[in-house]
Amino acid sequence: MNHHLNQEAHMSAQQASAQNVANLATFDQSALEMALSQMGGISPEMQLKQFLHDTRKALNISQRELSKMSGVNQSNLSKIENGIINPSIATIQKVAACLGHKVELRFIPNYKE
Repeated sequence: MNHHLNQEAHMSAQQASAQNVANLATFDQSALEMALSQMGGISPEMQLKQFLHDTRKALNISQRELSKMSGVNQSNLSKIENGIINPSIATIQKVAACLGHKVELRFIPNYKE
């Protein structure tokens, strides 16, 4: 019986992932990129929380669904989106992948020429 329930939960997560991909096809990526580029003066933590919240909402994915897809606790997703905790890079990568993105970390010299 438990095995059957686990299979149903797994299938539900797969269906949510398939719906996520379908939503990505209709998502206006350029609007999000423009909004993010305008946040140049905002801290990386603020950019992250805003990106996760806005992208998740634009894809019509609940925190609960994103939690199932990514394996990140729903409570922690809420705390990330509210700026209460700063996630690890591994967590950011997992969540971003579920939202159809890759994470790029760049180090930029902190001096003026």
